[in-house]
Amino acid sequence: MIKPYFSGLRTGMVLQLAIGPLFLVILSITLSSPFTSSISAILGVTLVDFCYIGLALAGIGTLLQRNNIKQGLTLLSALVLLIFGLLFIQQGITMIPDQSVQVTERWTALSSFSTTVVMTASSPLTIIFFTSIFSLKAVEYGYSRKELIWFGFGTGSATLLFLTLIMAAISLFRQQLPPLLLVIMNCGAGLFIAVYGIRQLIRHFFPRTQ
Repeated sequence: MIKPYFSGLRTGMVLQLAIGPLFLVILSITLSSPFTSSISAILGVTLVDFCYIGLALAGIGTLLQRNNIKQGLTLLSALVLLIFGLLFIQQGITMIPDQSVQVTERWTALSSFSTTVVMTASSPLTIIFFTSIFSLKAVEYGYSRKELIWFGFGTGSATLLFLTLIMAAISLFRQQLPPLLLVIMNCGAGLFIAVYGIRQLIRHFFPRTQ
């Protein structure tokens, strides 16, 4: 079962290269808090990813493809992203008067973990994405169900490995970064997340006509 695992690990690593809102959230946490908070945030993302991978392997993805369910989940995901985006912008603004102070406790392990869990869990359509990947690999390599489980485990492990390595490297230089960068990162991450959520809302309420 080693081959399916490493195949999943490679696939997961490629997927990690697509930088999204969660990466910016964890980057912001890494720049503003101890590395233990970053690890907690990464564990939150990894935990939900594994849950979604398990549900995808169980076949839940087919149910979520129903149009009414899919639209409802898209709306929920967009609203959560918009709320968190605005909170990040607000946090960045409140940090402006404290630029001269070295900030090291903006995030605790608990707040980091809970934030990434909520944000990752707010996008259950990820299950459909994983379902598509597993179906493709089952056809391409003829994986059995047991082999697909190992492939899924490898895919989920990539989240933990990739983010831990990247954030550990960034954390080494965190103390040398100017406080202004922290403000920019929080506001930038918040703006990106909020815009992403607004775009999803626009697509939900004003779908493109073919």
